[in-house]
Amino acid sequence: NWNAAIHFIQQCQNLPSHNTGEKVSDRPEDRGGFYYYPGNSLAGETTDSKTGRVSLRSYGSMSYAGLLSYIYAKLGKDDPRVKAVLDWTTRNYTLDENPGMGAQGYYYYLHLLTKALTAAQVETVDMPDGTHVKWREAIARKLIALQRPGGFWVNAEKRWWEVDPNLVTAYAVMALEILYTKAPKS
Repeated sequence: NWNAAIHFIQQCQNLPSHNTGEKVSDRPEDRGGFYYYPGNSLAGETTDSKTGRVSLRSYGSMSYAGLLSYIYAKLGKDDPRVKAVLDWTTRNYTLDENPGMGAQGYYYYLHLLTKALTAAQVETVDMPDGTHVKWREAIARKLIALQRPGGFWVNAEKRWWEVDPNLVTAYAVMALEILYTKAPKS
């Protein structure tokens, strides 16, 4: 049931126009981004100092997972939910960390970023300052720079088992495979 799947996905997105959850954030920095599952963000919560209202923080890896989920559910780029998450990913684009999580889940983040932007057929990230990032090349360069002399990748941050070089190398190799095989033909 695609409608049920889409309903679940949107209940993980900080987008008050589509998410009816009591902890959905209306903060500009969270708008359009995603959290782990309805009512739970692994990036934590924030409390409005004036109202006392608690809301969930958006973060990088789940925002790209949300984008990918919408694409798999066949929502187009013109859908407001897709537009909102693409806007969040642009505002928070970085290859230095998993936005909202720092080093936690960093390689998973790079893998999901690669997979989601490829599926969304996004070739450049148009940054708020007017620059355009060729993200495929940027990620490839970043992953090559992070590869250890023994040919593997590993994260010093142990959350989500990213200290295991087998897991992290798999994320890196899958991202590189997508970059290589799914790049548009010129």
